[in-house]
Amino acid sequence: MADAINAGKDLHLDLAAQIKGIPYEAAAELLTAGDRELKEARQIAKCGNFGLPGGMSAATFSKFAKGYGLALTPQFCDQLKGHWLTAWPEMRDYFKLIDHEGGEVHQIRSARMRGVTPFCAACNSYFQGLAADGAKHAVFEVVRACYVGALQGAFPVAFIHDEILAEVPEDKAGWYADEMARIMRETMRLWCPDIEIKTDTALMLRWSKGAESIRDKNNNLQIWGN
Repeated sequence: MADAINAGKDLHLDLAAQIKGIPYEAAAELLTAGDRELKEARQIAKCGNFGLPGGMSAATFSKFAKGYGLALTPQFCDQLKGHWLTAWPEMRDYFKLIDHEGGEVHQIRSARMRGVTPFCAACNSYFQGLAADGAKHAVFEVVRACYVGALQGAFPVAFIHDEILAEVPEDKAGWYADEMARIMRETMRLWCPDIEIKTDTALMLRWSKGAESIRDKNNNLQIWGN
């Protein structure tokens, strides 16, 4: 999985290609062309990549998929898990490690300990906990820069899952956004040094989940939806 990320691959598309039995490049072409079946396969793959690392059974995953608007039978979920393990074979060893830990989680790098943890919660803790530690550290560094560092003049408003929302001076908004993203990437690398860390930035007058990064020919960030 790390190799796929570092190669710039879309993990959901990679699994979707496994589901469809086609090469990754062919799946990418179909997705770009707006192929409906490939889009559906990617949505299923997205659900799989988010849910299956938690060690869910096929029956539990079938219920989990409903949250993504997917009606998947336990039999299909069994097949999907097979595709998923083919795409990411290292997960078999990961699950064995969780069994060996006996439900007690010692979080990587932060050394936080979580005791008496059921199997699925322990499976989630190692990767979600690592991401949470890195993300919260990034928030801390961004907030510090806003009050005593290079980002003075910007004001953090909210931390939405993995997104920092801040108000910034409009005349230098693009610079503030790019500097904030740089701090986030550099901080996250301390927690995941072997993985390429990427960020997306967007400027908007009103927050929208659908906002996109828009840049001019000189790579200057522009206001989305203006």
